[in-house]
Amino acid sequence: MIDHKNEKLQYAIDHLEPGESWLVAPEFIDKERYILKPCVKWGVKPGSYTFRNELFAPLLSVVCIDSLEQGIEYANSSEYGLTAGLQSLNKDERELWKNKIEAGNLYINRGITGAIVRRQPFGGMKRSAFGGGIKAGGPNYVASFLRFKNATAYDIKDVEANYRQAWNNVFSKEEDVSHIYGEENTFRYLPLNSMALRIADGDTLNDALLVMLAANQTKTKLTVSLSDKHHQLEVIKAKVALFHGMSLRLESEDDFINTMSTYERVRACSESLSDAVYQKAAELGLCIIDSAPLAEGRIELLHYLKEQSISFEYHRYGSIFEENKCCG
Repeated sequence: MIDHKNEKLQYAIDHLEPGESWLVAPEFIDKERYILKPCVKWGVKPGSYTFRNELFAPLLSVVCIDSLEQGIEYANSSEYGLTAGLQSLNKDERELWKNKIEAGNLYINRGITGAIVRRQPFGGMKRSAFGGGIKAGGPNYVASFLRFKNATAYDIKDVEANYRQAWNNVFSKEEDVSHIYGEENTFRYLPLNSMALRIADGDTLNDALLVMLAANQTKTKLTVSLSDKHHQLEVIKAKVALFHGMSLRLESEDDFINTMSTYERVRACSESLSDAVYQKAAELGLCIIDSAPLAEGRIELLHYLKEQSISFEYHRYGSIFEENKCCG
């Protein structure tokens, strides 16, 4: 390990909670305690210290489950979501797991390390990610290092068409760009479960509408938050009512801060949010997108989506051509 003062790891090693035991006991092989032999803690429960914390060490925590559904529920209860793996020959189990587990890199019938650029772009979800388009080795990674702005004025109808085109041509698809015999390596985009648009007094109606259009196109659940004294309140109310599943919250900034933990990301139309909002976001590890919304959907829609890489090896069980012959 790079650090021998890992307090979280030391606590997990020194403390066994009710029901826990060591299947393989921890043992450091050097006096400085940099090298820990692989160890296995048995009987770990959801909510326990070892379950909730990233330890960055060769300590395997084993949690017993009664069903695959329960295992998915336990895994998704974690604040983190970098990688996840499943070993199963049952197609229904694989589909259930694939569509329910919350992690950025999914591995089926193979190890869960060794992500390869382009084949398995690497990056997570929840507290294992920050913002959209962040997968290293993926098609959007360069965008994380750039700032974009609209070059010309735009027409709302043209933007709506552009967003629809970006969705249909790029973001709605699950594709395998590597085409390797014996395995599938697909890449897909998923909508955020919850996102907030905080509208400040100086934000334009057009910018707010672009965010609503983007959230609607990506099927991301958006809450539009603004003061009940906003000068364009009635117009914004009418716009929100046009979109199915979109909600409106009339609240002060202090009230908004108190609800920020319920969102996966926050969208603003400008950098006019107070320092208190950014401070709360830093405490939560919450991404705030505060650049002006873009008319180009290929870039703007990234903010409303999560990326997921799925690697499925079916040659492991006897076929390099059709997975249904070996894993039906």
